[in-house]
Amino acid sequence: MVNRLLVAWLLAMSSSFGCGEDACREPDPRGAGSEGDPCITTRECAAGLVCIGTDFQQGAHCVIAGELPGGADPGCLEHASDWPEHEADGVEPAGPDEDGCERLVFVSSCNCRGSAGDDCLPEQPLYRREVWRRCGCCWRLVVLWHADDACEEGE
Repeated sequence: MVNRLLVAWLLAMSSSFGCGEDACREPDPRGAGSEGDPCITTRECAAGLVCIGTDFQQGAHCVIAGELPGGADPGCLEHASDWPEHEADGVEPAGPDEDGCERLVFVSSCNCRGSAGDDCLPEQPLYRREVWRRCGCCWRLVVLWHADDACEEGE
């Protein structure tokens, strides 16, 4: 009996460390935003919807997850780079959000300072911005901005 309790306790403890499959089953709170409603993060949108913006000046809206690159919400990932559709020229410093969760912001631009491919620092115009949030062990995409025509203006 003691051995079974010890084994059960060890299994419970091992799943609470690292980013194992069980440890990443954290809540994904959602709001009541319907398709087309304005949003700042996906948390304001109803389940099955994500927050996407196509114009940096006009705001983002709740849309079906199929509108994301790759056609689906990436879900709960160990790192943003695990998403096949992840793009980044540079990363804004990580910092806590209003709930105390970690935040990462990746930006991509039409122009870069420095050597291409070597720590490229984004310059205007920006065409993509990914904001990720981690409250436990895994990252969730909370808003994606993608301005398809941003780079065409300078051509």
